[in-house]
Amino acid sequence: MNKESSESIDRQLEDWRKRGHDQLAPLRFHFIEALSRRASHQNGAARRWLNERLSTQLQAYQDEVVEPAQQTEQQRSETQTDPVTAGPLAELLAYTASLTPESHSASPVSSKIVQHGSLSLDSALIDYFREAWARVSANGLLRQSRAQVPDNAGPLNSSSLAHRALIVMREQSPGYLHHFLSYIDALSWMEQLNDERKRASAKPAVAGKRKVAKRQA
Repeated sequence: MNKESSESIDRQLEDWRKRGHDQLAPLRFHFIEALSRRASHQNGAARRWLNERLSTQLQAYQDEVVEPAQQTEQQRSETQTDPVTAGPLAELLAYTASLTPESHSASPVSSKIVQHGSLSLDSALIDYFREAWARVSANGLLRQSRAQVPDNAGPLNSSSLAHRALIVMREQSPGYLHHFLSYIDALSWMEQLNDERKRASAKPAVAGKRKVAKRQA
């Protein structure tokens, strides 16, 4: 890493700090800082290898953390200024935006992790736990879908077809299955929200009918 590249990376990290983007994923941001410090003290092949990893991590942080957060903030602003779009989607976006790192700042574990300035984590370890959690979620969904398939299900049974589709997704494209699970979770949350809104709006109507019936009696 030459001097100009090092200064460019330092400016990028400082810009993210000023904008509060370092708090979007504190542990991941801290890992990039540690990797940058390590690269600055290396030479030769070791430095080239660390430079490649650092470039990959910087781009991934921009694509996977900073840009999605900016898009969410923009969508939330649009839903707040446009009352027509208010509804389950707007509430979902507001709920997602509320899940900021600050809401977890009281956690003693996360506080200790952020306070350790010399902490250096291997991205492979982070990827391992991320993939392990995704596999657990996928396997849980497959077990649930399998339990809904009747023992004597025919080839066109809807539950059987859905279960087989999930199996194919897991075998052919596990990454797509993980995105699909996130999509299903969001739809399920919106459906529950709609049900709660309907029940809340139905209660006053029922109470009004009862009052009218009592007056007529």
